[in-house]
Amino acid sequence: MFSIDNQDSKPSSPADCALLLAIPLDRSGFFADLKNPAKDFVRQFQVERPNQTEDSLWRAYEPYASLAVEVCEHAREHGVRVLESATPEDLHNSLRISAVTTLVAHWRSALFRPQDIVAPALVAAYLQDRASTDDRADLVRRLNAVLKASDRRFDDVLPGSAGESAAKQRKWYVRRRELEQQLGPAVKGGAAIEFTRGLCSIPEILAGLSPEFEGVLDLTVCQSVLFAEEVRAKCRHCLVLSSANLTSLDFRLALYAQTIEVLARDPQPFEDAVTKIRSSLIHRYANKHATHHRSAHCS
Repeated sequence: MFSIDNQDSKPSSPADCALLLAIPLDRSGFFADLKNPAKDFVRQFQVERPNQTEDSLWRAYEPYASLAVEVCEHAREHGVRVLESATPEDLHNSLRISAVTTLVAHWRSALFRPQDIVAPALVAAYLQDRASTDDRADLVRRLNAVLKASDRRFDDVLPGSAGESAAKQRKWYVRRRELEQQLGPAVKGGAAIEFTRGLCSIPEILAGLSPEFEGVLDLTVCQSVLFAEEVRAKCRHCLVLSSANLTSLDFRLALYAQTIEVLARDPQPFEDAVTKIRSSLIHRYANKHATHHRSAHCS
């Protein structure tokens, strides 16, 4: 599902747009992120491709990095303000000065990871399971079972729908925050967007947004409806483009490049151009990549 909030925007040209990227664009950045415990995107890329050498892992990612670099160059030539190695401060500043801001970044859900467990004994005590004190994997399994348990506040959606995906992200986020009130400093981490310096929580990002923001935020971030809803709740006059599902990085980059081409020829509301081009690309992209089993996602 590709979601656009019900808010009209003004016609835009490439000069009104900013493109912010928070993903590695070369080999050195890729492996630096892999070794950085504060980063998650490249590590998850590796998890999805087990038993690969460093060279084969980079070869799997290199086409996405090359495409991103190409799209950046293409956007600059058309007058887009491009920022690589984006930080939360870059996002906040861009939303102040650009009518349309596109963010290419990785989303980490609220589900627990082993590294989130700071004090295993305290978590085990909360779960009333002393046997799991030294087993972070089991503690994570137990905590995530709590997040995923049935909850009428979030589960009244059509099974298998994009709405179900968005509702799951919301449920995990809310229930984790409720758990954290009980667990306190025994856990860390949670739902976040990965910027160049590392993961940044939703409250941290929202803290830098002005309620007066009334531009367009285009989220090339997987499963970004939750964050979009939080932005929309604070900034009532903005427009946010988001996706409830996993997002193929190459598809979203291709969509952006085509959108800028259209705006260069015929300025129009950014979301109108995106909607038209997306419909066309989906047909071509689905046919071309029907046999691909895995692709890089911004999640």
